[in-house]
Amino acid sequence: MNDDWSAERPSNGFQLGEVMHIQADVSTGNHVALWLFVDSCVANLTPDRDSSPRYAVIDFSGCLVDGRSDDIPSAFISPRQDTLQFMVDVFRFAGDDLDHLPPESHCS
Repeated sequence: MNDDWSAERPSNGFQLGEVMHIQADVSTGNHVALWLFVDSCVANLTPDRDSSPRYAVIDFSGCLVDGRSDDIPSAFISPRQDTLQFMVDVFRFAGDDLDHLPPESHCS
């Protein structure tokens, strides 16, 4: 998402030092209000969520992994029932020299 959460970011490329704004939504359609929980979310270099290298953004049944560290400003944003927003510092996979391939994120 873009910095003010109003729309999807037009580019999926990032620079070190930037923050990724990630949003998960559920379409309620004709249902009563639903609560959205993200159990896990990983970043990797390809659309295959099981490929390596991979980095857990959310793990341990819904914990924001980088949010456990005082020196990394990753955080959940106040959620609504059907939308969950979180921010993660942009990172680079160790040993990756392919600047043209941004990380992919896969949440469940």
